[in-house]
Amino acid sequence: MQKFIIKKNWHVFILIALVCIAILLRVVLAYNNWPYFNSDESVLALMANHILMKGEHPLLFYGQDYMGTIEAYLGAFFYTFLGSSVFAYRLGMIVLYVGFLLSIYSISRQLYTKNFALFMVALFSFGSAALLSRELAGIGGYIEADFMAALAFALALRLALTSADVSGKERIFRHVAFFLWSAAIGIGVWSDTAILPWVACSGLLLLVFCWREMLFKGAIFSWLAGLLIGGIPLIVYNILAQPGHDTISVLLRAVAIVPFKLSTFIIQIKNTVGIVIPIMTGSPVCHKNEYSFIYFYGFEPDWGPHCMTLGYVWSTCFLLAGLISGIVALYFLVRALRSWYRSHQLPFEEYQVLVRSCAQLLLLVGIAGFIFSFSRSAAALNAPGTSARYLIGTWVGFPAIVWLFWQGVIYTKEHSSRIWQRVDLGRRALCISCLLLLLLISIFGGYQALVQIPQAQAYVTSELKDIKTLQDHGVTNFYSDYWFCYRSAFYSSEHLTCAVSIYGYKGNKVYVAGQSRYLPYETAMKNDLKSSYLVPKSQSVFNNYVKLQFAEQHVKYKTFALEQYIVYQPVDALKYNFVHW
Repeated sequence: MQKFIIKKNWHVFILIALVCIAILLRVVLAYNNWPYFNSDESVLALMANHILMKGEHPLLFYGQDYMGTIEAYLGAFFYTFLGSSVFAYRLGMIVLYVGFLLSIYSISRQLYTKNFALFMVALFSFGSAALLSRELAGIGGYIEADFMAALAFALALRLALTSADVSGKERIFRHVAFFLWSAAIGIGVWSDTAILPWVACSGLLLLVFCWREMLFKGAIFSWLAGLLIGGIPLIVYNILAQPGHDTISVLLRAVAIVPFKLSTFIIQIKNTVGIVIPIMTGSPVCHKNEYSFIYFYGFEPDWGPHCMTLGYVWSTCFLLAGLISGIVALYFLVRALRSWYRSHQLPFEEYQVLVRSCAQLLLLVGIAGFIFSFSRSAAALNAPGTSARYLIGTWVGFPAIVWLFWQGVIYTKEHSSRIWQRVDLGRRALCISCLLLLLLISIFGGYQALVQIPQAQAYVTSELKDIKTLQDHGVTNFYSDYWFCYRSAFYSSEHLTCAVSIYGYKGNKVYVAGQSRYLPYETAMKNDLKSSYLVPKSQSVFNNYVKLQFAEQHVKYKTFALEQYIVYQPVDALKYNFVHW
């Protein structure tokens, strides 16, 4: 009996083991300060502090009109038990990623097979340094939106695949599923409006196969209730938002940023195909980062001359696999529709084939939607490598592409000709090789991240040393660039506060405040005429400007050096603040 239970549930044990491996890998990396803790992440980590210690309830990322704050609330929860730290904050990211993993498992199992679903979990349990860094760095909205998108698609698929002609507990379950689908959509849109392609795809799946149930069996009321509850944060924000800062206005501005021009569009396509798609689909090499000092994708070598070619090859394989997968799904869809057209009804098994074919196509359409919308954005022109995170939503559709290779292994057909037998053997060998290569690349990516831990620790040590130096010199308020400002505030438990400063090299060449996220910091800085100034060592014009301002006001100052900055600390108060707000 015991052997029977183990045999029956072996896939459950494997699933649990894979999820535990995924958690362990990410916990080890997070505990050792990998990836690099940047200022976007530190803003949300500070928000978690303010939620816990000050009773704040922020609805959106500080200083923005978009991007929800689930990561901050999860951070506040873990701070309660572990104290405020980068590790405690990133535990929330791991929780969200586990939710995404289980949702991908559900999609793959319903759409294909249990074994394939386990393979997808194995694939996502590891990943390249670029993928792992985006999974662990809590910079707002991305992982939770992916989790909600995958969950919504899994629920829509379950509703479409199963019969609506049920009663009792099954009827209640279906109403709960409709509620959860729309709640996930509401939370996802609040977290990041980039989820919209998946809203359309999973919504279309429900609309095509469940519209009668929604209209005539009361499911629409469960659907509306979920949308209302899941969308409460976004609804409240839009009620309180100033004109021009509402969600619709933000979306319209984002869409209209880059007017269409053929030469511009060609550059956008080249960057998307050569740089962005490889980064976010698991390529183990050449993760372009326009801001190398931020270490978005781990501590990797610089972009080399061969990287664009490798990117084109990787993307060609990815897009070709997607196209073939779409053709296969379309073939089965057309065959099912022909059968329905002849008899005006389908056996339940053929109906499920129809649903699965539609779902596979919609997964591929979702990927295409993300790629096309990114390729038309300003990010594809200005900083494609750094902005590659906007394609994180394509992960939800990966099962539809990887299934092509799995199907190539399991599909068999008897051939009388030896030539066709050899062709079949070659096809299966090729598909097995591709699957193994994908898995090995994913595992290798985890290894790459682990071996970078000493570098991550060294950078944290250096930064903590800089913060201690500031405190030893009695600095409390200071102006600096964005990438140091909020990290120092978090690491010092807000004993250091700052405002972001920018030196304008054009026009009037003035020192201005910009990218300031947190209004109380800004207020404190405006009223403090003894604030210090941190200027990058490499910017001599910037340094000369600060010296000139002190000289014009006849105020003495002290200087000392940090790793990357020169600090100008006034001895006496300035007569007026020369930073323009």
